[in-house]
Amino acid sequence: MWKMNMNDEQQIRQLTQRWMAATKEGDIGTVLDLMTEDVVFLVVGQEPFGKDAFRKAAEAMRSSSASVRYEGESSMAAGA
Repeated sequence: MWKMNMNDEQQIRQLTQRWMAATKEGDIGTVLDLMTEDVVFLVVGQEPFGKDAFRKAAEAMRSSSASVRYEGESSMAAGA
C-alpha cells in the first residue's frame, strides 16, 4: 500500500495553496498551468469535463458583469 511521505504532502499542500490563491486573484492562466492536459472534473449533476471547458467557464465568469468572490479552504486526511 502506498503511503504519503512528508515531501509528497508538502508538494500537494503547496499546489493547493497556489491553486486557491490564483483562483481568488482571478489568475486563470496559473490555475490552468497547474492542470495536466488530460484533467477530468467530476461535478455532481454535470457530465465530466476537461481543461478546455474549465477555461471557457472561468473566462465567461470573469467577463460577466456579475461579481464573483471565491472562498474556500483545503484539507487533507491520511488514511490508515
